[in-house]
Amino acid sequence: MHYIARHGQSRVAKAVLISSVPPLMVQTDANPGGSAGFAADMAPVALKAATGGYKLVYAPSQDAPDSQSFVEQLKTDGYKGGFMATDGSVSPQQYKFPGAFVSFFGPGIDKINKTYVKQYKATYGAASATDPFGAPSFVAAEMLGTAISQQCAATHGKKISRALVAKKLKKVKLSTTILGYSMAFNNPVDAFHGPKSGVTVFQIQANGSYKEVYAAG
Repeated sequence: MHYIARHGQSRVAKAVLISSVPPLMVQTDANPGGSAGFAADMAPVALKAATGGYKLVYAPSQDAPDSQSFVEQLKTDGYKGGFMATDGSVSPQQYKFPGAFVSFFGPGIDKINKTYVKQYKATYGAASATDPFGAPSFVAAEMLGTAISQQCAATHGKKISRALVAKKLKKVKLSTTILGYSMAFNNPVDAFHGPKSGVTVFQIQANGSYKEVYAAG
C-alpha cells in the first residue's frame, strides 16, 4: 500500500494485500507445513483474486520461491492482473515469472557501479552478483566497523559499548563506497545516498532478467 499511499489511487480500481506480515516459511512445530503450508493457505486467496476482478496482487513475501509459486497459481486460476512481490523475493534464479514486478529498497547495483560488478564477477562468478543485498550489507558493516574504530581510538579502547558505538554511528560518513556514492545517516533510521533515494521497482522480462521500471528520488 506504500505506492498507493504515496501516489494516489486514481489509476487503481482494486488491490489485495496478501500476507501483509511476512509468513513463517521454515517448517517448525508452529508451522508444520513449511512452504507447502503457505501454498495451501494461498490457494483460496489466489482463486479469490482471479474471480474478484482485482487489478493488482501485492504479496510482501520474504521468500522468492513462494512468490514464484503464488504468481503461477494466480495465472493457473485465470488471474489477469498484475503481481508484485517485495525485496525479500529479489532473486532472478527463483522469482522469474515474466511480467511480474518486484520492489527493492534501492537501485540495482549494476546501474550504480559497473566497475565493481565487473571485478566482483571476475572474482566470485556471475551467479552471486545478481544478489542485490550483498553490496549494501557490506557498506552497512563498513559503517559499523568505522564507528567501532572511532570509539576505540577516542578512548584508547578503554570505553566501548553498544550505546557509545550507536552514538558514533550517527556521525559516520563514508566519502566513497562500493555502491558508487557516499553514505551517512541523517537520522537514526534513514540513510541518504546522493540524489537518488527510495524504492525501485523492477519488472521481470521474458528472458528472466529484471528491468528497472520505476525509481523514486
